[in-house]
Amino acid sequence: MSVTSVANLLDLAETATQRRLIRDLVALPRDAGFAPGRALPSERKLSERLGVSRPTLRAALQSLESAGVVQPLGARRRTFAVLPDACEIDEQMPGEAARLSLLSDTIAIIASDTADPESSSSEGAVSSAAAAEVRLANLHTLTLSPELLGHGKERTLIAQPPRGLIAFRDGINERIDRTLVLRLVKAGIPVVLYGQASDSPDTHTVSSDHRDGAAKLVHALADAGRRRILPVWAFEHRSDADRPWLVEREAGYHAACAERGLDAMSPVRFEVGVLGGCTKAEIDACVRIAAGFLFEWVKGDRAIDAIMTTSDAQAYVVAAACRLLGVDPAGDVLIVGYDNKSPRNPVASMTADTIGGYQPYATIDKDNPAIGRSLARLVMSVSDHNGEAPAQPRHQFIQPRLVIPGKNVS
Repeated sequence: MSVTSVANLLDLAETATQRRLIRDLVALPRDAGFAPGRALPSERKLSERLGVSRPTLRAALQSLESAGVVQPLGARRRTFAVLPDACEIDEQMPGEAARLSLLSDTIAIIASDTADPESSSSEGAVSSAAAAEVRLANLHTLTLSPELLGHGKERTLIAQPPRGLIAFRDGINERIDRTLVLRLVKAGIPVVLYGQASDSPDTHTVSSDHRDGAAKLVHALADAGRRRILPVWAFEHRSDADRPWLVEREAGYHAACAERGLDAMSPVRFEVGVLGGCTKAEIDACVRIAAGFLFEWVKGDRAIDAIMTTSDAQAYVVAAACRLLGVDPAGDVLIVGYDNKSPRNPVASMTADTIGGYQPYATIDKDNPAIGRSLARLVMSVSDHNGEAPAQPRHQFIQPRLVIPGKNVS
């Protein structure tokens, strides 16, 4: 058996998983002492040993059998016919060897923020938890910045594919372009997105259950005796199509209102900047804008008694606007946020002169660590089965937790 024959098999392999498996099989005589004439373990035991499914293993064994590396031994067993030197292969194919020894055991994470589990951004907390889970499986992690990927640079990733890839499409700003995702998937790289299934139906996804989160907030307000709950969505200028999670929240809001016998209301929308990066003067301007849009809703005989916002930062802005209008945001109107970043949200300190130590009545904790762990487990599971008949995309939803300050609520 020549080195060239094994190299050809590696070149013809369609996925990183297939290449890794072929190299693992070629290394068995050296690593485990399977000499010519000695029967290899059964497909079941060998697949467990190498961490792949039996159909994937069977296809690799058939390739090696066609190349003359292994040969049949009886009806259902195989043995090595020759002993190719894996080290020699590494020397003659350094690029391939590097790819298979490192990136074939690497999960890439495309994320702008990979800080730590306590990161102030959802992306940072999710990506950090995902990386920790990957390391627990004795695999490498490779962090890639979405701002530096694309413009043809993804070709390098496709040429040297990792075992799997995690990317983000769930934020207000898209973290990875959809066309880039499709190119990576088409190249055979197992991709799992943190994003909504409705936005990426043909790709594996993990997301927070935004529909359930919104419904929990409505039920919490209804339990507090509130009957007229107004959704308030304030964003920089973008269409709802860019926020599939917001569509899910509206669906949850309507479903919960119907369940509790409440009249669902059309959302109030107005444009603001990205609150997380605003100055005190910009926040004050946002408060005045919000007050103008809310005036007709908080006055009169049919005034609202609750407001649902899309984030804790918005909840503080809306609370300050209510205060400007002479409405108590902790009594006359109850306000709920999202993301469980209160009171450490920087907007809280910028509105303190108006609302003091105010906190939203309730918020939602998306459980970012659980999302990160699920992303890692799903991409590792998908990568183990890559190369077989395409499986239906898997869509996992992580249940969020209702948080009411001062109360023990789940």
